Amino acid sequence: MRFFSSKISRHHGDAQDDLDALSNTSRPNFILNFIEIPSEILLHIAEFMELKSLFAFAKCHSSLLMLLFNQEKHKKIGNKDPQSDEDIGFVLVQFTIWKPLVCYYFPKFEKSLNVKNWMHVLRRRIEHLKLHSPNMLPLQPNNASSSAFQIKETPVMNYEENFIENCEWIYKCPLSFDELGSSSFESHFCATCEKTVYLVRTVSEFQSRVSNGDCIAFTTRAKKNTKLRGKVAYFPTPVR
Repeated sequence: MRFFSSKISRHHGDAQDDLDALSNTSRPNFILNFIEIPSEILLHIAEFMELKSLFAFAKCHSSLLMLLFNQEKHKKIGNKDPQSDEDIGFVLVQFTIWKPLVCYYFPKFEKSLNVKNWMHVLRRRIEHLKLHSPNMLPLQPNNASSSAFQIKETPVMNYEENFIENCEWIYKCPLSFDELGSSSFESHFCATCEKTVYLVRTVSEFQSRVSNGDCIAFTTRAKKNTKLRGKVAYFPTPVR
């Protein structure tokens, strides 16, 4: 990765020399030096960036865009095959940059999943929000955790509501529980991977389902109450 460094070439002298140099209408001469920055250092810098800062950083140079996004500057992202990001040369960036970003914005996403393209996971979820919940963008960090099972018992971010977790079929399966065919209120069947997705509402149930390898969707919405049947006794208040 190459960057420019520059310095103005001029004569050293007294204050009059400086004034003469400032009054000169010609453009100053620049001496350009190319500096090689190892990709390991650039990745270490990028580790501390949120998504917006990372994108701005990548736009500084075509080499940075290729390093961080595996993207050529003249090629549109929409015309790109997502599986090309699973090449061996991009693996380090996937696990150093994109996996932590997915877990930073969506901390319930299971970190031990065999996902090769973490950048595509984040991209799909953002595209989903653009269509269904544009008011939830841009993404905000959601109390990231160092443990896959350490979840605070607080309401989840609105944009995470009903997102399917623990699924490795990142290219085909629907993202939202509501997009699946309904088999019951508490579970929907996914015809793509032929697995049942369970709707959970508590941290303990979430941990239990994920430990068993089940696909789950976490929601904060209360469970629908069943209709109660029986007789009601009415005792009128006596008039005084």
